[in-house]
Amino acid sequence: MARFDCAQWRPISTNMGGSLGPNLGLVLHHAVMNGSLFNFFNNPANQVSAHFWVSQSGLIEQYVDTDRVAWHGKSLNTRYVGVETEGCTAAFNYAEPMSQAMVNALANLYGEGHKRHGWPFALSNSDGQPGFGFHRMAVNTACPCDIRLNQRPTILAISAGKPPTPTTPKIEGEMIASTTGNGYWTTTRDGAVYAFGDAQFHGNAMGKVTGQIVGIAGVGTTGYRLLASDGGVFCFNAPFLGRPDRV
Repeated sequence: MARFDCAQWRPISTNMGGSLGPNLGLVLHHAVMNGSLFNFFNNPANQVSAHFWVSQSGLIEQYVDTDRVAWHGKSLNTRYVGVETEGCTAAFNYAEPMSQAMVNALANLYGEGHKRHGWPFALSNSDGQPGFGFHRMAVNTACPCDIRLNQRPTILAISAGKPPTPTTPKIEGEMIASTTGNGYWTTTRDGAVYAFGDAQFHGNAMGKVTGQIVGIAGVGTTGYRLLASDGGVFCFNAPFLGRPDRV
């Protein structure tokens, strides 16, 4: 049995699968709600579950043994352990940073996973890569938000007992407004995208960029394109029309 010492054991009675293996690491989610997820996950009508939930105050609840499958991410289900994090509600436009208490709790959680399951102190950016991953590396979703996604290096550094690397993003390119003027997008060097107001988020290019992202162009309020320094164009809810280095 793999019940973590750092977590409060609150087993759910439904929505569990068979044996999990290989156990490659931890997958980060945001909950889009506040408060414990125990009652939601313990409801037979809900087909989603996660192994852990972490509150903004640093409380960790464990719902599923980490030797068993929890239905938290399609192809991720049989490979990784999932952790939901409190918050990221509509009041925060689904993008809210994790508190220091939450960061520290996740560092403790990951450290125990390293000891129990051999999770490496490394970032996972694609399904099948061992380490600290995230929901949308294998599922078409906005979970987790870029703000939380970019806090993973700090969590790993604390977990491994190393000084954390600053994670303040360096914004490249201009800020692009939506056509209504009531929203905008910005992007970072590594392909993260931040959407505000009525500008809609449809994904990012993190883990896909060979150079650096140097610009972003919006399409209405519903889509955008990213331009990389090597001429690559990444389209999100916008048609691909070619790339400048192949004209």
